Order: sequence, then structure tokens, then C-alpha cells
Amino acid sequence: MSVNEDFSRQPPLPGSGLAGDSGEPGIDLTAIREAVRRQAQRVTTGIEDMAAYLSQQVADESHREVTAPLLAGTGASGVVRHQGRVVAEWGDLGTPEMLFSGTKSVVATVAGVAFDRGLLAPDALVSATVRHPLLDRPGIEGITW
Repeated sequence: MSVNEDFSRQPPLPGSGLAGDSGEPGIDLTAIREAVRRQAQRVTTGIEDMAAYLSQQVADESHREVTAPLLAGTGASGVVRHQGRVVAEWGDLGTPEMLFSGTKSVVATVAGVAFDRGLLAPDALVSATVRHPLLDRPGIEGITW
């Protein structure tokens, strides 16, 4: 676990609206340290055997389908970035993890950024912009962003 201490010595990042350790607008390193400490401790038990974990967590087999290889979980990891700079990181950042329901938040964020940049039209068909075998199924051909 590490927090980029250089942020306390840098001028505040304009427009962040956050109070830094110095009381100036910028990054609140104390709050970041505490959030990173809490997240680093959030390890889900049983994730080292993902197939067994999923069978215990999801009773309805229709919701257990994973379209990519199952990966063993290794524990909590993450990165906090602000305006393109790394503020803090924890865990093994080089190991891919299974995200499951968190994927919705990531896709929504990426779609929002794409919309803001004029790269995504809300009425565009998802199948016209994303290539995935699941989008070839009958009954979903009319889904838009």
C-alpha cells in the first residue's frame, strides 16, 4: 500500500475542490490514506477457487455464465488517480481480477466519457459499436446505449 506523498509537496490541483493536508484546495491525503487502508483489507474469502466461489454465491445457474476465463482471485488491489496522476495504489496491480457487478460502473463511466467526447450516441445500437459473441443472440438486436 502506498500513497504518493509528492502530492503534499505539489501545488494544489486546480478545480478539484478538495482540501489537501495543507488545507489548500487539492488532494486530501489523510482521507486517501484511510480509504486505501480500508480497501486493502477488503479481501473476499474463497476467491482463490473462482468456480467454487461462484457456485456458492449464485444459486440460479442462468446467472453464473462467465464469458471469459475464470481467474483465481488474489485479494484487494486498486489505484486512485486524480487528473491523470497516481495518488495511491495497493495490492498486486499486475494481476487481472474478476470484476463481476463492478463492470456496470466501469462501462457506464466509459460510455459517459465517450458520450461527452461525441463518440457515442444514446440511440446507437450497442451491436453496432461493440463486438461480442453475446450480442449475436436473438432478442437483443434492438438494444441501444
